[in-house]
Amino acid sequence: MFNGFGDGLAAAFELAVTPLVFGGLGLLLDNRLRLTPLFTIMLFLVALVAKFVVMWSSYDQRMRAEEAKASWRTTPARRVSAASLFGPAGPHHAVDHEPAGLDHGENRAPVGSGA
Repeated sequence: MFNGFGDGLAAAFELAVTPLVFGGLGLLLDNRLRLTPLFTIMLFLVALVAKFVVMWSSYDQRMRAEEAKASWRTTPARRVSAASLFGPAGPHHAVDHEPAGLDHGENRAPVGSGA
């Protein structure tokens, strides 16, 4: 559990090497089929996106497990959505009125009017 350096180094190595391996396979395939670097780029990007998805889901799973056993939690974890905080319109519509005294400059005298 507390092998942060080793886990981080392994994750960094996998993140660097996996797309390179897939890109290399794509390069071999492109050379064999005499194509532009279509498979090289495609396989590289697929491997990169797949590694990010795997890393994110692993991180999310570990954090949910840590939150579930947190000492401050007395009830099961509950996710809070933006809609429950601000309503369905989002945070910019949370207040139905403007603060008192805010006039956006409508009541100002025109510049140069002498008023």
